[in-house]
Amino acid sequence: MKNPETFIDINDQVVQAYNRAKTSLSILEEDGEQSVREYFQQFSEQDRASIAAMMIAHSRDPEGTLKRVQERARETAN
Repeated sequence: MKNPETFIDINDQVVQAYNRAKTSLSILEEDGEQSVREYFQQFSEQDRASIAAMMIAHSRDPEGTLKRVQERARETAN
């Protein structure tokens, strides 16, 4: 994946982590583990932990995770 999005324009950290996690999963599927490691390197340790936690949540319950993130996005938009 060329120049994957970092979502720095998103202020909500939960929504940002979700988007980064989904991007990471796409990179993993398309380009492999090394490319995901390179994507992760541009983030702080705290951001990487948030992304990893969101990836785990998504792998356990994709629909539930998406629903919670969407609810959070609606709450912060109001």
